[in-house]
Amino acid sequence: MFTLIKKNKFSFIQQFLTFSFIGLITAGIYFSLLYFLHEKYNLNEITSVTVAFFVSAYINFIINKIFTFVSIGNHNKELGKFIVVLIVNYFATIVIVKSFSLLNFYNLYVASIVSIAATTFLKFILVKFYVFNKVK
Repeated sequence: MFTLIKKNKFSFIQQFLTFSFIGLITAGIYFSLLYFLHEKYNLNEITSVTVAFFVSAYINFIINKIFTFVSIGNHNKELGKFIVVLIVNYFATIVIVKSFSLLNFYNLYVASIVSIAATTFLKFILVKFYVFNKVK
């Protein structure tokens, strides 16, 4: 029988792969929102990236809390820590997106893909050992 207790015993690699798979799902949400906001509502790039980033990040937090890290910790405390991680990732994302623009090699979607790829492992480490750390 598959239980949450057994899921919590995922190896580091299994957790990273689960985290990455969930990341792919939320990346789909991110790009859908980005397209909708930027192309259909004509919002500027930074606003579109920001809204898509934070909405998809919250969904990512909830799904990873339940399935990857099987956390029953204090939701608000973990969410507060997750927000710190998001701020770090957000600024890394903006730096990467703006760097593409400044280098005249600019496509909002390519820049976003590069930023997701560049920040995935950093985010996993911070989420695993800072946000959902079981040590009191």
